Amino acid sequence: MIIEVDSEFAIKIGFTSDKFEGWLWRDDKRIMFSFICSKNPKQGNLSTLIKTIEGMGLSVAIPTPLGKMVDYLSRRNFVPHISGICNISLYKKST
Repeated sequence: MIIEVDSEFAIKIGFTSDKFEGWLWRDDKRIMFSFICSKNPKQGNLSTLIKTIEGMGLSVAIPTPLGKMVDYLSRRNFVPHISGICNISLYKKST
């Protein structure tokens, strides 16, 4: 299921148009960051979003991160992982 900015669930987790552009995906107990861009980088909005999602008992996955996102994820204990039958390369929180 797609999660668009400012939708009912998006507001619940803090994925709002004043902070982000893009969309997320939800499947079972995981939120995948399909396309996300922070409107105010280095303000803690992404960290807060991830903490809120994890606080709801959901996991976070970021398929094929680029550039600064790879550094951000490695500093926050995310690790490369292969998932599913289609071998999606993504980062997830290490356990």
